[in-house]
Amino acid sequence: MKIYQSILTILGIVALSGCKTTGAASPVDAIILSHTQESIQELTKIISSALNKPVTLTQHAFAKSNRIAIEPSTNTDIRFGVIDGKQIEKPPIFELTMVGELCQLSYADSGETWTLKSTKCVPKPTKE
Repeated sequence: MKIYQSILTILGIVALSGCKTTGAASPVDAIILSHTQESIQELTKIISSALNKPVTLTQHAFAKSNRIAIEPSTNTDIRFGVIDGKQIEKPPIFELTMVGELCQLSYADSGETWTLKSTKCVPKPTKE
């Protein structure tokens, strides 16, 4: 009986050694090759909500880099010209990544990540 248990134990170990645990895919830097009206709206809505203020994105957002810095708009007064001057603080930075086939937007300052539904991205080409 002991031999039978030993054989079963060995077979169980051999069978389990063939199993491979699969972890979550690692995020890779991503870019957007071509925006749609929906992708601009989706990104604008998420970033505006994260910053709690309206933002404007161009058709070139995330086209060459997987990161964008949101610069503040310059307030002007017709009597005095620019009243904000230079910004001393670091601007908020958003990062675009892919996890598997999913396109995700992250905001490092808050730690938030959003899976994008209307935005299609591709892995950013690596420089060699």
